[in-house]
Amino acid sequence: MERERQDVCVVAGPGSGKTRVLVERFAWLVERGADPERILAITFTEKAANELKERLARRFAERTDLREKVERAQISTIHAFCHAILREHALEAGLDPQFEVLDEVEAAALRFEAMAATLDKIAREKQEEFLRLAEVWPAADMAGALLAVHDAMRAAGKLEEALAPVAADETLQSLKQKISELIEEAIHSAERKTPAQQARFGLLQDLQEKMEDIQPQELLARLHGIDLRGAKRGVSDAIKAAREAAASLVSSWVMDLYGPQRELLIGILRRFDEESREMRRQRGALDYTDLEEFALRLLRKNEAARRAVAERFEHILMDELQDTNPL
Repeated sequence: MERERQDVCVVAGPGSGKTRVLVERFAWLVERGADPERILAITFTEKAANELKERLARRFAERTDLREKVERAQISTIHAFCHAILREHALEAGLDPQFEVLDEVEAAALRFEAMAATLDKIAREKQEEFLRLAEVWPAADMAGALLAVHDAMRAAGKLEEALAPVAADETLQSLKQKISELIEEAIHSAERKTPAQQARFGLLQDLQEKMEDIQPQELLARLHGIDLRGAKRGVSDAIKAAREAAASLVSSWVMDLYGPQRELLIGILRRFDEESREMRRQRGALDYTDLEEFALRLLRKNEAARRAVAERFEHILMDELQDTNPL
């Protein structure tokens, strides 16, 4: 709670008071002279952000000057933080200053529209190749599967790298073996003291028993379905590593299964990426992953913006770190 000049990670189960620790840490920093507006607090959901703000407002209810600063403090989700950076530096990020952010339903609808348009164009431009692809992959399944593959690659922050050929030592079997070992590691480290821990242990055991028969996309979905809240660090680290390996397994499996159509699949994914981004650009809109990508690109490439953001904050507090994606 009172450590300074170093990174501190708190690992604890659900209901043990992690949010209270975050509140107390924030308050302790303020009471020691830190400006609330120079503390960045990141939470996983809007509900959690609002709860944190409310607790801090009550904590400083008798200190009007500090309460007002706490209410202006950057206490938000990752996406809201990225949104704030991009709104302030829209031109440097190459964005319309009046950009809107699509909700999940709008973004999904736009992506499906872009995939349908992409498949129509490819079918007209490369009829023979597309017909051969359709023979082994029904069109009804194609759009959804390609969207899922693109999502996994994009969340990893390495779309182009994910589409590259699999290295000789990263065959499908070696990837599956790696995932199996990571699941075994998580099982070995897992606790079973609470119902949530017992449920997680059961899911891991079931997954390990069915590794030989399970399809890669189902494996990825089931790994992402495991709740990491309250998991020991060894367990959460192993499962997150297994998720990343499973994402590689899915893309490798797709490319291996449809080897003769690999170049066409790559072309479809690249064209879809361009099509969907252009559709959002024309609307002056971003989806949630755009917020992450544009903010990351801005901070990496624009020194002035990076310095402005870095100098604004003296302390960073982050809740539910285990639920962040690679990007």
